[in-house]
Amino acid sequence: MANISGRIVFDRDRSATITSGDSGISNIPVVLQNITTNVRLTVLTDTNGNYVFINVPNGQYRIVESYGTTGGVASPGDFNNAIVGTIPEGVNPPITSVMNPPIGSTNLDSLTPDTLLVTVTGTDLINQNFLNGPVIYTPIEEILDNCAITTDVNLITDADNGTFGEFTAGTPANTGAPSEPYPGVTPDFTYVLPNPSQFTPLDGEYTVQNIMTDSMSSTIGAWWRIADHTVGNETGRMMIVNGFNPGAVFFRSLVLVQPNTNYLFTAWILNLFKVTGYPNPELGVRILDENNNIIYDATLGALIPVNTNAPEWKQIGTVINSQNNTSLTVEFLSEGPEVIGNDYAIDDISLTEILVREFIPVKTVNKSIVNVGETVEYSITLTNQCTSPLTNLSFQDTIPDVLTFVTGSVVINNISFMTANPNVGFALPDIPGGGSVTVTFEARADSVPAVNPTLNSANITYSYTPVEGGIPGVFEVTSNEVAVTIQTLADISVIKTASPNPVTPGELLTFEISIHNAGPSSAESVTLNDTIPSLFLNAEYSVDGGVTFLPWTGSLNIGTLMNQETRLIAIRGTVSTSAMSSFSNTATVVSSTPDPNPDNNTSTIVVHILTARCQAITDIIQSVAMQETALSHILNAEGEKIQKFVSIDDIRSDQLLMLNDSVKSLVGSVARLESVLQAKLQSISHIDC
Repeated sequence: MANISGRIVFDRDRSATITSGDSGISNIPVVLQNITTNVRLTVLTDTNGNYVFINVPNGQYRIVESYGTTGGVASPGDFNNAIVGTIPEGVNPPITSVMNPPIGSTNLDSLTPDTLLVTVTGTDLINQNFLNGPVIYTPIEEILDNCAITTDVNLITDADNGTFGEFTAGTPANTGAPSEPYPGVTPDFTYVLPNPSQFTPLDGEYTVQNIMTDSMSSTIGAWWRIADHTVGNETGRMMIVNGFNPGAVFFRSLVLVQPNTNYLFTAWILNLFKVTGYPNPELGVRILDENNNIIYDATLGALIPVNTNAPEWKQIGTVINSQNNTSLTVEFLSEGPEVIGNDYAIDDISLTEILVREFIPVKTVNKSIVNVGETVEYSITLTNQCTSPLTNLSFQDTIPDVLTFVTGSVVINNISFMTANPNVGFALPDIPGGGSVTVTFEARADSVPAVNPTLNSANITYSYTPVEGGIPGVFEVTSNEVAVTIQTLADISVIKTASPNPVTPGELLTFEISIHNAGPSSAESVTLNDTIPSLFLNAEYSVDGGVTFLPWTGSLNIGTLMNQETRLIAIRGTVSTSAMSSFSNTATVVSSTPDPNPDNNTSTIVVHILTARCQAITDIIQSVAMQETALSHILNAEGEKIQKFVSIDDIRSDQLLMLNDSVKSLVGSVARLESVLQAKLQSISHIDC
């Protein structure tokens, strides 16, 4: 029986050795498993990160740092209590497990394998240590819009789906693929194996390897010791590149795509240098269409400056549209010569379909039913519910022919734009994440459309990418349709007169009826209704100024009366000889077109009958009127006579007194006559005629 002991260490400076600045990590599960029998026991590290297994029989074993494994016991653990279990997975603890990590650190990865393969032969095994170092992962989610939805299928199949493959658990650090793993993927660079005794890789060379902790660059202190990005331990592989020869390609992959589809392209890159004073890496990426035309290209070196706190894996990416292509070519290339500092790692290259959200404007109208001549106000709002801004916005709204844009009515976010015209189109301000833009304008209803209601929608074009720094796609979106029913409106009126009035029984009487349409629309199905009294005999009408007459039936279909048109209708007939008193007659005009003022759709005329009694009354009134006229002339003459006398210079007072007596006598006579005339009028005032 033997004991196995070791420690889980936070290797703060990533030296791959335990130094004074390092510390143990407590309460981390460590699993010891017999490879032959699969019996296993889990212990938890103590406060200094130490673990111990006792009573371990001879045999082949795996020791696994396996964060998240449950059922661990306090160290030391007695292997006599081991039971059969599954093969444990190597998992590093989270960054929260350690104290005082370097600024910016987000994760812990491996500087030693997470799985150690050992043979027990009766002798205790000590210093079976696991070293975990701080690392920074900056995922694209930090620059990817929260509205973006991506699939899980990576269309890049080369280089083991862009991950550069894997090793089995327990593979030693600094292990590379034994031979060039992807010959067609790296056309311009030479593959080499990691070699701790040489500066590897040299300019124009690359390796595909797992944990890199032993290289000449590490020895001279220029490069970070790193693990791959995919899993961060000895099972994952990455590409280490030493750049040279601008334009030289170190990764090329032909990818099959669907035409006119949006894709999210991403990759993880890392600047190997941990010291300042040297240029940034010089590398770039480009995506080519089927004809080798560039769809996307970017210089990446500036995105990964030296980080002296910890190695930083940074995810880069953009959204592209495949346009009409069924395949695309993804290339990474060197953009600088062979100089110190042009050294980098790359991992997890992917091209996945992304569903880019479209932002649809919402259109409303303040009135769904209007009359010809009235105005409506349209309102269109585009809201950005996501994070990335909408830019390069343009607006257009082609107003239906039956409406006319009201000049100067455009308002954008409560600001008036007097010269903007939706028919022509105009620019809109950028919309930040969570913001919106609202456009309002007015249009006047000029006529009724052939198809009612009239439908209308607005079009907005904008640029948008869900990736910060990505190439914006151009989107053309159309709002919902809004319906406006346009009704005609016609103010028709009627005026009726009678001639002669009064009329003598047995005499011909003519009604003149004027029908007018004040608009603003044509009046349809106009009808004149006029019920003639029984005293009005042999009624007939004319619409041509009395040239022809037809019998009157009580109503007349006028038809369509155009805006501002007037029709004249004459209705004539003989007043019955038995008519003894006045009568009234009403004309009414109606239309199927809505009328804003129905109060003027009727006209009533009172016709007075001239009988013998009425004639006598008329004669009396006329005689009174004539006498009143004569009396006024007499009084006027007396006034002129007084003025004349008064103007004489040498008139005597006795003469004026005589004049006064004369006028006084005459005025008294006139007053007595006025009383007689008044009595005459009062005597006939109660008589109905």
